[in-house]
Amino acid sequence: MARYSKGIETKRKLILLTYHKLLEQNVSSITVRNLVAEAGYSPSALYRYFGSLDDLIVVASVRFLEEYIRGYAALLDRNDDFMKIYRDGWQLFNYHAFSRPDVFYGLFWGEYNGKFANAMEEYYQV
Repeated sequence: MARYSKGIETKRKLILLTYHKLLEQNVSSITVRNLVAEAGYSPSALYRYFGSLDDLIVVASVRFLEEYIRGYAALLDRNDDFMKIYRDGWQLFNYHAFSRPDVFYGLFWGEYNGKFANAMEEYYQV
């Protein structure tokens, strides 16, 4: 049982570290070597919990959606016309997507967009 909780903590640490790296850097500048060195792990630890660095980046990128989701929830709580909420929601999405096109492209349109549902599930499980 202790090994399982340690594994969850390792995954959580890698996800959070990757998210913080994404706040500072572009997706393409993150490397396995630098990431695991900062976390204090070997590269094999990353591959134990994630199929690839890209898989880890997709899971960590889910956190970029939290502010957008909170903003959209606030729009839905308004008593505005549905079309106005829809337009404002689209503008909100564009604001977030264009502030980090590398992250949003990877989540929704890039090579790994097919992993979005699994990444969301994994992010919130961890």
